[in-house]
Amino acid sequence: PGYGKLVEVTVSGNIEKAFKSDNGVGFAYVMKAGDASYLAVVNAMSVCKVYDTTGADVTAAQAALVTEAKAHAAAAQASYATAFETRVGLMMTGASDFNALSLDTFSTVAAAASFKVEDTTYYAFYSRSIGWSNHVMDVYFVIDENGAIVKMDAAELIIDKQYFFNFGGMDQGAYKEGFVGKTNETWSDDVAVIATATMTSNAMKQSTKDVFAAFNTINNGGDQ
Repeated sequence: PGYGKLVEVTVSGNIEKAFKSDNGVGFAYVMKAGDASYLAVVNAMSVCKVYDTTGADVTAAQAALVTEAKAHAAAAQASYATAFETRVGLMMTGASDFNALSLDTFSTVAAAASFKVEDTTYYAFYSRSIGWSNHVMDVYFVIDENGAIVKMDAAELIIDKQYFFNFGGMDQGAYKEGFVGKTNETWSDDVAVIATATMTSNAMKQSTKDVFAAFNTINNGGDQ
């Protein structure tokens, strides 16, 4: 969900097939070790998981495949770190102690970080959902330590306006404000709905769900 499609890319070494997500959030590899085949996935934060053909997580036992998959991904993965930090700084005045996080999540979330404003810790997330055709929705969230959204922003909320021929305009400020204070328990899909813009609404729903899942990874002691 939130992806468009996987695009096959050039392979080498123990990699038999390689695919990248067309929203730029990671790679999937079919790999060989001896006579066995494995699936390795690497997200945009350079976290890798390896699975055998039964679906079992064998990451710890296949360190060589992890190293090879991460090296291939690192050479091709777009970096979002600088632009992400800049965006967070614009969203939250006084943001400091920016610390990029590598989360064990495989979704539309391309970057995550913790930061502080004075003595308060916040978490920021950057999600890249497919809004329409292959158009990526760049969506940013700031969440407090209690799991409540402090701010939501997007590079562009209404894409391909000419396609949404019934679109009569929207109060983007009010739309963004509708996310504030929502938690994983209190948020509902209705919050993300933009009238007539179904594809955009679906992308916003997916980004929000993925960001809450990423926050829960941090909150539950996930890979940081």
